[in-house]
Amino acid sequence: PRLTWSKPPKQWYQRRVRGQNQMMGEWYGFFVAVSYGLTSISITFLNKTVLSIYSFHYSLTMTLAQVILSIVFLRILKFLRWIDFPGYEMTTGKKVFPLAVCFVFMVATGLASLVNVNIPMFNALRRLTTLMVIVGEYVLLSKTSPVDEVASVLLMCFGAVIAGWADLTYDSFGYFLAFVSCFCTAAYLIYISKVSRDTELNTFGLMYYNNVLSVPLLLVMVIYFEYQDLKAYPYFGNFGFQLSFLLSAIVAFILNYLIFLCSKVNSPLTTSITGQLKVILTTLIGLFAFNDVNINFTFIFGLLVSIVASIWYSIVKLNQVSKRRADEKKNTKEKNENEKKKKKK
Repeated sequence: PRLTWSKPPKQWYQRRVRGQNQMMGEWYGFFVAVSYGLTSISITFLNKTVLSIYSFHYSLTMTLAQVILSIVFLRILKFLRWIDFPGYEMTTGKKVFPLAVCFVFMVATGLASLVNVNIPMFNALRRLTTLMVIVGEYVLLSKTSPVDEVASVLLMCFGAVIAGWADLTYDSFGYFLAFVSCFCTAAYLIYISKVSRDTELNTFGLMYYNNVLSVPLLLVMVIYFEYQDLKAYPYFGNFGFQLSFLLSAIVAFILNYLIFLCSKVNSPLTTSITGQLKVILTTLIGLFAFNDVNINFTFIFGLLVSIVASIWYSIVKLNQVSKRRADEKKNTKEKNENEKKKKKK
């Protein structure tokens, strides 16, 4: 008889997920948080390995490979009914296109800056993104941030400035690319909420549209800026390079998925602490991993200031979430009490 393959029924997937959750119980959220942290650390070092150890200075090509692989994975997961998102529509694509532009420049400049900037300093410079988001929300959305939140962000940036001033491996072009990456990341974060409202796409729908629209942009840029040099790249046949490059593309997709999953199954506290532990561990390992850091007191002091400020920022954001939830709970309770009084009357 001829064997045929068909999509597994949705009920099968639901039973499978319930079984997994029951089996793992209270360890499920911990497992997801640890996976997110380890994956986030891994992607930084994999990218640094490809870009620095193997001298693959073609961040656009690397971004294109990650995007294409993400599209393939999304289609496979949708086929298996593990996730769901709508098919491509031109009207929705037009709304998401500016987001894709921000995404392309965000990832490409971030990868390019890793070529010339050591990992601890790269982490410190990325803290500037939060300040740019605060300024952008104030200018574009008229949203004012609390004083303690602004103070923690300014302290983060102050630490980055101190570390940058003492960084003996300072590379002006690498720093410039890091600043551009921060700006594009801030624009991406601000614009993503607007696109979500306008299109009503879920997380995977946004990922799919974003990746599909990024492909032609990246393809044109690769052909124009990198193709001629790519033909002469000497390590294409090297197994170590091939493995690192492939793992980098795979881990990039897994990280995007785990960010969504960690936010879904864990509290803001767990996700926030995981993110800050990731920054601390990446910074500490990065001090010694690639022999591209000249350690001195001022440099370490600046990094410590930036890390402490990051933890302070997380606590501030957690308090904001807790206060908002308490207010919502109080309002719900008052509303229920008022409804009971009306019924008695």
